[in-house]
Amino acid sequence: MDLRLLRFFVAIIDHGGVTRAAEALYVAQPSVSQALRTLEQRLGVVLFERVGRGLRLTDAGRELEVRARSVLAEVDEARERVGRVARLDAGRLTVAAASTLAIHPLGPWVKRLLDAHPGLQVHVREPGSVAGVLAEVTDGAAEIGLVELPVHKASLETVELAREELVIAAGPGLAAGLPDAAARAGPGPAVGGARAAVRRPDDR
Repeated sequence: MDLRLLRFFVAIIDHGGVTRAAEALYVAQPSVSQALRTLEQRLGVVLFERVGRGLRLTDAGRELEVRARSVLAEVDEARERVGRVARLDAGRLTVAAASTLAIHPLGPWVKRLLDAHPGLQVHVREPGSVAGVLAEVTDGAAEIGLVELPVHKASLETVELAREELVIAAGPGLAAGLPDAAARAGPGPAVGGARAAVRRPDDR
């Protein structure tokens, strides 16, 4: 059933006629009249009978009114629910993260997200390994995965989120075997690490 036809039908009832319904809907009066005729033809019934200069619902019209209002209310509610999810006012987000990243940096990021969107539910999963994270995203168990780069999986989209510098503090004996060793007062040997979010290309 065409929802537009049902909306026009209910508007005729609520506004007491075709002309007033057309004015309320900001459409031409012939459009509402045609919609009513189309609805009656599809259902094979007469929905209104003319009484003087007004319209009165037939028994079939009264039965349709109940169903039409119920359908339109459900559609409006569904539209609102979808809108809330699109605005991140509601919904559920599942993030799979390698155990080393589940607390930091993911923890502060999740807090910032929930502060901005308190109606959102965020669930964090720890599959135990990078391969496990990638499997969760690939299988659809998680919308986003948080891992360290590089990621060698062509079916997933990778977005670099941050870079960290890891500093190794070691005594003279161990430091002597490391490349670019530096004195204690210096900036110390460092290793760069990039954090990335992975997701399926259709999860946008």
